[in-house]
Amino acid sequence: MGHLLKRGKLLRFHFDIGGLALVAILITFSASFVDTIWAIYLDSYLDNPSYVGFFSAVLTLISFVSFFWYIPMIEKNDKDKLFIGALILSIFSYIMFAFIKNVYAVFFIALLLTLAVNLRIAAFGIIVKDKSKKKDLAKNEGVLYSVYNTGWLLGPPVVGFIASKFDYMGVFIGAAFFLALALYFFWMFHIVDHNKKSHIDGHLWKNFIDFFKKKDRVVAYILGGGVNFWWVLIYLYMPLYLTRQGFDLWWLSGFFVLVLLPAVVFPYPFAKLSSKIGCRKIFVIGYSILALSALICFTLSNIYWIFGVLVFASVGIAMLEATTEAYFFDVSKDGEAYRFYAPYNTTIDANHLVAKFVPSLLLIFLPFKSVFILFAIFMAGFALVSLKAKNIIESKRKN
Repeated sequence: MGHLLKRGKLLRFHFDIGGLALVAILITFSASFVDTIWAIYLDSYLDNPSYVGFFSAVLTLISFVSFFWYIPMIEKNDKDKLFIGALILSIFSYIMFAFIKNVYAVFFIALLLTLAVNLRIAAFGIIVKDKSKKKDLAKNEGVLYSVYNTGWLLGPPVVGFIASKFDYMGVFIGAAFFLALALYFFWMFHIVDHNKKSHIDGHLWKNFIDFFKKKDRVVAYILGGGVNFWWVLIYLYMPLYLTRQGFDLWWLSGFFVLVLLPAVVFPYPFAKLSSKIGCRKIFVIGYSILALSALICFTLSNIYWIFGVLVFASVGIAMLEATTEAYFFDVSKDGEAYRFYAPYNTTIDANHLVAKFVPSLLLIFLPFKSVFILFAIFMAGFALVSLKAKNIIESKRKN
């Protein structure tokens, strides 16, 4: 009987991860619709790449604060209910983007969407952690990041077709539709997470200070942010650069597809390797690849060679996305994850803020290619910080 119960728990575990994977690919497929056109969409209102960067930086700053505000909400509420609420608000925001034309309304809805996305990220990450065994966390993260990036891979070509036929309205309606499908499947699979903390940490400033008191959390925070820093180059500055070089949305969609191919194929193998040999070497090599790639792009004048180098750089991203998030959970005690996972995700916003704001200033005075040097310097810095990481080997841990 005990064997049957154990087997039942194992089946439930795999069912939950499989269900989360399906939900994840629908969410990222939807998000890829919006992210593919987002910079160009904002540029249609602001008509200046520097202004687009500054506005994105403002949203990022607001997003940073919201992650700390969400701590007591995450600790005392069911994560599945928070996730569902965040999806509903996101669907509403996409529908509004499809029909509104007023620039101030666009800014307000963008703020709502930012808050909804943050809550979704925090709730979903905790659900994945709670549904994973300790020794399998990196591998499960690898599976899910492969799935995430599959959504990003499939989305841009579809966006290119939809935008050519229905303009931005069709893109936002499509994004809302696939997000609604994600909501339906999440409900249909009955994925629940009722884990809560008896003690609620509601003091925003104390949570901020306590998070950064532990060296291992700080290292995890820095390393987790470097990946998001890099994606700003791909999804914000490269679209602006390409459109000003005369490339249309079809070329932009093709660029995204090629860049994402390594990030779809390799996260699970690298996460599995990390769980066997430890994560430190994976971090160092991954960030070194990104630094070298950015430096090479600076020296190139042929846009197609730049394409090729950035595609190769995504091998580095594949080494880092899943393993850096798993590393945060690995260095956190069980009770700390509920309190500190939302603050950990502010690394997304902190790095987005710097990666949007600093290059925006640079572009006021220097040509676009100077951005590559800036990204190379930052990636080299992340590679150096990787040397401070614990070399955790998950395969040796107990469940």
